[in-house]
Amino acid sequence: MRAEPLAIATILVALTALCLLGGCGSSSASAAKTPASPARARVTMSTAPDPDVDLEIDDLATTPGSPTTARVITVHFVIANHGSDCTDYGQQPDGTLSYTPIGWFLYRDGQMVSSGYIFGLTGLDRVTRDIILKDQPPGDRHFELIVDPENRIPERLGHDIHSLLTLRYGGSG
Repeated sequence: MRAEPLAIATILVALTALCLLGGCGSSSASAAKTPASPARARVTMSTAPDPDVDLEIDDLATTPGSPTTARVITVHFVIANHGSDCTDYGQQPDGTLSYTPIGWFLYRDGQMVSSGYIFGLTGLDRVTRDIILKDQPPGDRHFELIVDPENRIPERLGHDIHSLLTLRYGGSG
């Protein structure tokens, strides 16, 4: 028996245990840049046949709120995992272990204004993003936030995750 496969299996078991104990964590992505989509194959590790992952948008709001004539606004949102398991992760072709990126895309009136990635959520975890938009045009604006549009993250409900918000201009509406 070769020691190399046994060593890799031992590392994978240790990382699975770390994830279950809440060590998955998350990191932020820059709102000013549109990240390139990571194109990596993955080997899925799971502690159960059907992972208890449930991605949701817990909040989508603007500051200032409606009505406003502000030229600079902040779009605030919270993405959460309401399930008890970590989001999907696994061994990459280069031998490293990492999370499957969770993509998010923010649209204003059908035009993408920001996007990014979240790199892993533990069970019952959440991340917050505040996106500053400058030179906000006058008029009512419709914002849409979409999370994991390619359904890369296996979820117990397996549904699309999006939220809509209308920001009213001045006293309109």
